Amino acid sequence: MKRMWIAIGLVAAVIATCCYCLFTLSKLKDEFLLELDRLYSLNAAGDNEKTAEAAKELTDLWLQKLHIFCRIVRHTQLDHVTLAIARFESLARYGENGELAAEIDRCKILLDDIWDAERPLIRNIL
Repeated sequence: MKRMWIAIGLVAAVIATCCYCLFTLSKLKDEFLLELDRLYSLNAAGDNEKTAEAAKELTDLWLQKLHIFCRIVRHTQLDHVTLAIARFESLARYGENGELAAEIDRCKILLDDIWDAERPLIRNIL
């Protein structure tokens, strides 16, 4: 009987940890999607200096939160996002508005792919 309670406790701990990780990932994804939308709006407005400053802030935020993502998500997926975000400031500063918009869209797609890959769906398990 004691083993059964230990097993139930372990299963509950795994479920709680998974739920916490999904909640954290969802919160971070939503935060970055809002920031990417803000950067996209600044880029569309055409103010390169403000866009470059916002891109620098976004890069700093990404590097600050990256250690949280690394605990949950595969590093290869995060590397693609990091490389795209690293280009934001330079693209904004030198007026490459079209390419910056494309990189922002790419980051959104990558973040959505990360979220979709981590959700507990049958297609992700099999």
